[in-house]
Amino acid sequence: MILIHSRDRILQELDESLGYFAQKKLSQRGIEMVMNSRVQDASSNSVRYKSKITGEVTSIPTSLIICTIGNAPHPVIGQLDVANKAGRIDANECLQVVTDKDTDDEKVVPGLWALGDAAFVRDVTKKKEDGSYNICPPTAQYAIRQGTIAGKNIYAVIRDDPIRAFKFAGLGQMAVIGHLTGVAQVMGFNFSGFPAFFLWRLVYWMKLPGLLPKLRVALDWCIDLFFPTDITQMRVFRTEKVDRSHYHKGAWIFHEGEIGDSFYVIEKGEVDITKDQGEGKEPLVLATLKEGDSFGEIALLKKVARTAGARCKTPVDCLTMSRTDFQALSSTFKKFRDDLTKHVEKIGEQNKMRMTKQMTDRMSTGKLKEILEDDPEAKEADGDDNGAEKKTDKAKSSDQTGDKSASKADSKEKENQSEDKEVKSS
Repeated sequence: MILIHSRDRILQELDESLGYFAQKKLSQRGIEMVMNSRVQDASSNSVRYKSKITGEVTSIPTSLIICTIGNAPHPVIGQLDVANKAGRIDANECLQVVTDKDTDDEKVVPGLWALGDAAFVRDVTKKKEDGSYNICPPTAQYAIRQGTIAGKNIYAVIRDDPIRAFKFAGLGQMAVIGHLTGVAQVMGFNFSGFPAFFLWRLVYWMKLPGLLPKLRVALDWCIDLFFPTDITQMRVFRTEKVDRSHYHKGAWIFHEGEIGDSFYVIEKGEVDITKDQGEGKEPLVLATLKEGDSFGEIALLKKVARTAGARCKTPVDCLTMSRTDFQALSSTFKKFRDDLTKHVEKIGEQNKMRMTKQMTDRMSTGKLKEILEDDPEAKEADGDDNGAEKKTDKAKSSDQTGDKSASKADSKEKENQSEDKEVKSS
């Protein structure tokens, strides 16, 4: 297991010693820690991350990804006029929405209040060295108390009474980092190991509503202390028939010869359909598919292995349909099946024509060169032919020279004859 984190240590909200203690325990359990790195993209078979220090991009082959990214506000919040660059709403210590926060132009928006995960609420109990304030963490213990203060302040505004500031230093924070091991920071005290794990469970047990749920959970937790986790198979029904997948540039979606298990439609990017040319040779690109094109249907319709490979020319987003859903759709929707069949036949003809053309071009340009390199006698004969051609050219040039000298001699004889005639006449 590999853990990728963007900072120099995990659990930034807790004390530094607790963060490094958690890292040490996770490393002892065989978890590889990759710090100061951010994930660039993730596909169905790999994850790529980039180091913030060296800038190097590393790819990890994997088919299981567990994402524990922090909470984010709803996208609707980011579209509001009062939202900040982070997509959240700035609020002062009284939970009133403000604009131009922490500047001389800070203004309160009348009638608007914000709290919880969607708000950046000023924490007046924690002041920085530069005079600014920290932001209240987006946790339940803060959100519940913010709701109480917000309700009282709204009522006070209606009655023209003074409003109150939200002041809460926090009861502490806890985290479980494995079986019977945890870290905690409560009332300024730090705990780690089993005491922190027990305290974490005790706090959550006390928050359970009702006596019966508390008895059930307590009994279940006690059994877990002495027996391994009970793994039961749950029958889960899928709610979506079409999945989305992402692939980075240069990644193979599938290789030629693999079992066809999915049908793909390109949402974004370009995909090269390739044909193997043998070991050590670059695959032959049969076609480049773009947004809106589909591929992978040949293996599903003909029930054969992949007849070609698919490699991403650019980062690609695809809609993916499994073999079962594809066959169910094609067997019941006649027009869909007929259109795909015609499309497959057209692709087959185009691929044959491309391969024939490229093979012809390759033979015409590379056959003579290969013969000369493989057969030294042919190379000598070719050299003799070139020498003979050169001799022939020399002979032609000498003949031309002879013709010119002969014509000159004829002209001289004619001049002499004309001079004799002139002498006789005189």
